[in-house]
Amino acid sequence: TGFEVSSAGVGAVVGAPMHEWSRAELAPWNLHGAAAEPFVARQLRPAMVGQVDLVLGLGTRHRDTIVGHDPAALATTFSLREFARLAGDVDGLPDEPVDRAHALVAQVRARRDSTPPVAPDVDAVPDPIGGPPQAHHVAAQLIQQAVTTIVEVIARR
Repeated sequence: TGFEVSSAGVGAVVGAPMHEWSRAELAPWNLHGAAAEPFVARQLRPAMVGQVDLVLGLGTRHRDTIVGHDPAALATTFSLREFARLAGDVDGLPDEPVDRAHALVAQVRARRDSTPPVAPDVDAVPDPIGGPPQAHHVAAQLIQQAVTTIVEVIARR
């Protein structure tokens, strides 16, 4: 209850449902079918970025688009896999999950500033739209791995 998570796209087809192959990838977590029906795409607005503690894009292009509209967002905007990669080795976080999450964002930001850059594709989730079902599977697996890393760091005691 201490976290609110939402989704919006930098190039969303506003009102569109989730792609059927992406929705099928949610089956292992019982988030497919009726659970995915309420999802409709919405466009990320600059005002949204200023109201949140962390923005995660699927790739560096998403991150760069967001920061291009609001340079101050650089402090809290990452690609999903970039954030997970930098969060994986963070320690010394507070015990309470919300405090841990805030401290994690600060530490990941500091690590980004002091870690040598990597090739953009290292931190990207390839866009599966227009690709075969396997492309949706690969994207879902990369997202799942990154989210699991982040949740484990926040939940770790």
